[in-house]
Amino acid sequence: MPQIKQEPQPRGQLKITVEISPEEMQPFLKRAAEDVSKTQDIAGFRPGKAPMDVVIKKVGEMPLWQAAADLAVQKSLLKTFEDEKIRTIGSPQVKIDKLAPENSLIYTATVNIFPEVTLGDLDKVAIEAKPAEVSDKDFDTALENLRKLRASEIAVTTEAKAGDKVEIDLEVFQDRVPIEHGAQKKLPLILGDSHFVPGFEEKVIGMKVGDTKEFKLTMPESYHLKQIAGKEVEYRIKMLAIFQRSLPEINDEFAKSLGMKSADELKKNIKDNLKAEAESKEKVRQEEAIMKALINASKFSELPDLLVSSETNQMIQELEANVTRQGGKFEDYLNHIKKSREELTLELAPRAIERVKSALILREVAQQQNISVDDTEIEAEIEKARAMSQGNPDMAKQLDTPEYRDYVSNILASRKVIEWLRQKLVK
Repeated sequence: MPQIKQEPQPRGQLKITVEISPEEMQPFLKRAAEDVSKTQDIAGFRPGKAPMDVVIKKVGEMPLWQAAADLAVQKSLLKTFEDEKIRTIGSPQVKIDKLAPENSLIYTATVNIFPEVTLGDLDKVAIEAKPAEVSDKDFDTALENLRKLRASEIAVTTEAKAGDKVEIDLEVFQDRVPIEHGAQKKLPLILGDSHFVPGFEEKVIGMKVGDTKEFKLTMPESYHLKQIAGKEVEYRIKMLAIFQRSLPEINDEFAKSLGMKSADELKKNIKDNLKAEAESKEKVRQEEAIMKALINASKFSELPDLLVSSETNQMIQELEANVTRQGGKFEDYLNHIKKSREELTLELAPRAIERVKSALILREVAQQQNISVDDTEIEAEIEKARAMSQGNPDMAKQLDTPEYRDYVSNILASRKVIEWLRQKLVK
């Protein structure tokens, strides 16, 4: 039997030293000789049938031992994982420490260990349910926003007033130097909505088409462009167009234009949608509270860097895909937040650690409670995705891969576990 020594390393790694005696190397030497003789033209012997001594004369003793070492490392390392019940992540880093003919083979393998989690006492965790209510103010705001979306517009030459929509050319300067990405052409703005920098809309009110204006404002401390947050900047604007907006009345005619039978049905539909949105937000809040409580109540072994970096990269990819779906470029996004990809990766690391711990908890709960997903559930979910991917052959092809099937299985299992936790922990 090979001699095995295990040495725990920092950051969730394990160093394994294996020594295989010359006698234990013999089967691997024989196999290596067979493999070499299949690729070498050795006179008098069919491929794979030349004796070991003949193969050694043909290729040399050391190359044969090197080939045997590769076979020995592969088999002995897998057997070590099985015998010692070592669960690893990623590929091991193998280093040959000693390899010489007629001597023991000694190698070390550094592996990332799958983290262990000791789940906190679920009976001591309780999450308070909060009512998913819709206030009259929420309803009125939704109704008013709907009216604004359906507003009619007429171009006018009068002075701009609150409630009008305007289009302006905009330039922004700091110390007379143009701010990067500060200039905008034909910027639409609804006066009175207070969606712009505080004080800006008041400077626009009273202007006419063709007017220009220069003025200074102090930017909010929380402004997203850090180089001008809390500082004074100069605006230069030109009025291009002014539109008087008329908001429709909420009546049966308006409701019918939206596919409803009456104003009462429209209002009920809005209330139902707001209620569903409030319930969804409360559900998300409960999930976040559950995972936070369980992370705090549970104990974890050290997380390997590989696991955290993999999760961080996944978060970057998700963010990049989201920016792309919205028609943007990720490089422009990075420029906007004034961060490099590396800086953003470091910033996301704490959240990645939370996600890794959450996944470990969900997996542990699934094992303890025997929560699983069957093939019928997986097929049903894949069929939903297939229906949505019509016209996208690349996506349709991906749905048939084992990797996507595993992905769906993990997603469905997580949903089941989270719902089980919600039923148990939310009071």
